[in-house]
Amino acid sequence: SEMPSQVPSISPTAKPTYLPVTLDVMLSDFTLIFSPMDAYLAKGSREELNEIMDEMIVDNLMLSQDLGPVQISFDTTVLSQLTSEDDDKRARRRRMRELQQREPDPTLSIAFRKVAHVTVQTLDLFGNYNADAVPDKASFDLALLTIFTDLVEKERLVLSLRSSIGRFANLRNVVMM
Repeated sequence: SEMPSQVPSISPTAKPTYLPVTLDVMLSDFTLIFSPMDAYLAKGSREELNEIMDEMIVDNLMLSQDLGPVQISFDTTVLSQLTSEDDDKRARRRRMRELQQREPDPTLSIAFRKVAHVTVQTLDLFGNYNADAVPDKASFDLALLTIFTDLVEKERLVLSLRSSIGRFANLRNVVMM
């Protein structure tokens, strides 16, 4: 496929087209806690998790169709993974066993950093674009938060993870911190 030209098209009926511009929007860092989970996620599972979440974030963005085409992709960095076994809770678990209490489900906490790359069409040769077509940090953060505050969205996430990633076959809950 050919790149659009910076030079306006000369078709008398077509509006000129210019190169698109891509802007980066950093979302707030967040942590997800999965239960029951007792092991770290390997790279392939993390990529699958990110694909599912990225699609849901875009679905939850309130993008106006009137502002022209917008393409969104994400880069995700895993800042840390920690299981409940890593936290020094072994002593507490021992005490709970002694008291004959049910042990809490094992958990996996993963801290994430996401950057959205938003590509929009420029309006002129100078690279100007309609800023209203680019969702801001607050819009992305709200779209992400909606996955965990809307019960239908949260259930959709859990079911998607269960059905597509073997490590999540027994997943019952995901909480965002």
